[in-house]
Amino acid sequence: MFLLSPFSLALPLLSACVADVPPGEADIALVLGDTATLPSNLTWEPVDLAVPGQNPNVLQVACDVRFGNGLDARACFDAWHYAPRGTQQETWITRFSGGLPPPALRGAVQLPLVILNNATSCVLAPAIAGAVTIAHASAFNVSEAARKIIQMCVIPRRLGGIARNIGGDNRLTASVRKNNQPHPQCTSPIRATTGSCAYILDEMKKEWTDEEFAPASMRTPVTTVALPLTLRSPDGMCQMVIDIGPTQMVVTSSFLQVWYAAELVVAGCVRGARKGGQASVKGTFGVLKRPTDALKITIMDEPAQIALPGVINETAQDSWSGATA
Repeated sequence: MFLLSPFSLALPLLSACVADVPPGEADIALVLGDTATLPSNLTWEPVDLAVPGQNPNVLQVACDVRFGNGLDARACFDAWHYAPRGTQQETWITRFSGGLPPPALRGAVQLPLVILNNATSCVLAPAIAGAVTIAHASAFNVSEAARKIIQMCVIPRRLGGIARNIGGDNRLTASVRKNNQPHPQCTSPIRATTGSCAYILDEMKKEWTDEEFAPASMRTPVTTVALPLTLRSPDGMCQMVIDIGPTQMVVTSSFLQVWYAAELVVAGCVRGARKGGQASVKGTFGVLKRPTDALKITIMDEPAQIALPGVINETAQDSWSGATA
């Protein structure tokens, strides 16, 4: 048994301290609540909110079309339904690359994380604001901020929005936004649980850095990711395959884009329909950086006793505080 944070696809939530967002990823930056990319001319409205661990008259909400127009309140409340409600204060940190965080932060909630509804049309995402890399807030603080965004922005105006000054130190933000990426293609029923697939998403790489994804037969000295690449849950229930299909090309993308596409599949297919599924990953190809969706991720049952080149068998790490999935 492995432990998951209550944010790990309950469905599970991006740090705003990323200095440079690669071209073409401005949209996903907004989806994940990266306030470093937001314009400075948002109109903030104060909110009176009596929440444990949060000072009154501090929370502020801004509604803006840049977070999406035509949002459906039921869809966003569906996403909000999956947000944890715990009142214990949590430590939130930006994810450490290449391993575990320091021992003192092993129980922290690591960002990025997202909460999606089953139709994958509405996204809830907390983020750390500004240049800091640590924040303190409860799950209840975040869920209540998201609820206020829905009440103030989605219901009356059908707009997305963002809340700031969340939690004990006012460093956390939360956004509610329309997802503009297509719903994943669901396939056949699977035995894999949401928790098993969520573990893969929780532990996988989530870097903004551009990588070159290419079939193993086309690998060059500059190719960083040889395909196909398979990620597996340690309980033997779920696997995610990153591949480029029959198209022989080198695709430039990031593991952040791969992760977000996988989140859509787990929310829309595994959790929403008890099925496996496939989604395209945004990327570019060639010297002109033409857009392409040739890179795919597929989530399915894990075959028993199989070993493939490039397979990463994930091992359990120290858990976040919270319940098992």
